[in-house]
Amino acid sequence: MKCQNCGHELPEQSRFCSHCGAKAAPAGENNCHACGTALKPNAKFCSHCGANVNLEEVVAAAGTQL
Repeated sequence: MKCQNCGHELPEQSRFCSHCGAKAAPAGENNCHACGTALKPNAKFCSHCGANVNLEEVVAAAGTQL
């Protein structure tokens, strides 16, 4: 699984990200990295805050790689 905050690859049992310290979403749960709102499957943007939740696009825009 990947950290919802920074995209760092995490072991499945992780409770927190070892890279940024963010709380890891439980298995099967997908939350917005910006506000924590539960996301609908295949969402591209958060329905609550409008954040882009496609980590690949966010990272590409920042000029780094996952």
